[in-house]
Amino acid sequence: MFGSNSYLGLSNHPEVIHAIQDAAGLYGATNTGCRIIAGSNVLHLELERKLAKLKGREDCIVYPSGYSANLGCISALTSRHDLVFTDAINHMSIQDGCKLAGAQRKIYNHSLTSLEQSLAKYADHPGGKLIVTDGVFSMHGDIVDLPRLMKLAERYGARVLVDDAHATGVLGKTGSGTAEHFNMKGKVDLELGTMSKALSGLGGFVCADADVVEFLRFTPTLTCLPPPFPPQ
Repeated sequence: MFGSNSYLGLSNHPEVIHAIQDAAGLYGATNTGCRIIAGSNVLHLELERKLAKLKGREDCIVYPSGYSANLGCISALTSRHDLVFTDAINHMSIQDGCKLAGAQRKIYNHSLTSLEQSLAKYADHPGGKLIVTDGVFSMHGDIVDLPRLMKLAERYGARVLVDDAHATGVLGKTGSGTAEHFNMKGKVDLELGTMSKALSGLGGFVCADADVVEFLRFTPTLTCLPPPFPPQ
């Protein structure tokens, strides 16, 4: 029990189980294509609207899983010309997303002092800079010092992606996650999460500004090519 990701105990909740059964009865057991052709249905669109509202963002896009959300988002928004500053104990999907993009990874020790040293070292880098961090670190259980990290990002001209897989539904007054926990809801550039932890569902998501989500929606990576998760 203590090793479970079902933080709210919803995975066996009767209402959740019945909702999944009802969705399968109405929309079928699976989807019939990728999202840009025939794979989207009203449930995907409604879920994206609700997740964007939960995170206080303009828009949201869902992926087949949280792992694929990191792969698709990072590989779409960075290239070999960019630097990605990633915590040494970030989830492996973040590391794999950097590899897929060909971005230059700068792995910092699990401290913001180490991050600041790395940012200062590459302050004059001409390409883009992205700081990627877990909100709640899955192996250690500690919470990133988001206010301090955001100040560093502003100082060195970097964007921020927070993987809130273990914080969504748990942290914050409304369960919005790490940003809300620090009274910074809607202020992070990219907020990523999954439905497979506290929300006891399938799929991953990225919440951001509308133009960023629109770019992700039509970038031929893990968003538009594979079929989305089945109706629930």
